[in-house]
Amino acid sequence: QGFFINGWYDLEDQGERFQDKILDAIINQRNFTFSFTGISNTAGHDNLFSQSYPVVFGEIMGPIFSSAGININTRNGAMGNTDFYPYSWCVEDHAGSNADVISWEMSMQVPDHQCNDTASMVESWVRMAVKLPSQPVPVLLNCRPSNAKCSPQYQWKYHSHNIFEKVIGRCDKTSNAHEISLWYKEYGLHSLSLEDLINHFGCDEPLFDQSKMYGGKVGTPSIKSWHPGPDGHLLMAEVMATNYAELIKKAVKKLEGIKNDVTLDDLKDMNFREIALKK
Repeated sequence: QGFFINGWYDLEDQGERFQDKILDAIINQRNFTFSFTGISNTAGHDNLFSQSYPVVFGEIMGPIFSSAGININTRNGAMGNTDFYPYSWCVEDHAGSNADVISWEMSMQVPDHQCNDTASMVESWVRMAVKLPSQPVPVLLNCRPSNAKCSPQYQWKYHSHNIFEKVIGRCDKTSNAHEISLWYKEYGLHSLSLEDLINHFGCDEPLFDQSKMYGGKVGTPSIKSWHPGPDGHLLMAEVMATNYAELIKKAVKKLEGIKNDVTLDDLKDMNFREIALKK
């Protein structure tokens, strides 16, 4: 349960901004769009495009959204063999202008950069994402299903060996000199790292063995060892779906028990923080 539930690396606003987006889609009965950006792991290299985790995530979440009367759209705008710049300056070109959630995934590029430089470049992406017309919720992802760091001493969070400490900017343990999770809390910035989840919760689990997570690729003549296979993409999609489903449940609970005299037009005019009070 710890592996799938509450698997966020950082969720400073407790998912409130995402829940606002979900409530808006439910009340207005509109489509909800996840746009995925990143590099080859997200693009699904050495797999069929239909096996990439953004596509599989949409298939898993489809029935959940349908039960709320809305459709889910997923876009995969990832490009292999690119770097932070100029990609981070072109978010709208890759993700579109009307997404509700936009993801970043460039974890394989992080080791090539110093911590503060990494955080500054990731922040450039965040700024370009949140300024889009739809004001999407940004999420930072690490989709690598690797257990290469497994050890009894592995720390789940807040350790300098974690890629996401550089991504977020926790470079100096004595200060918050550049911690974008806090800086962009009001925008709902959050993060999920499959690699850290596996190395903390899944070291003794055969299901997460490297040969399984990176094997079984089909459809390409060149199979790279650093690209997850279908099972790795499926695991990422399932972990994301489980954690987003929990936030959707919290959002729906805000609608339960609303007084009969509150109309749909009233709900449309409300600040979503007020909905829980109209019971």
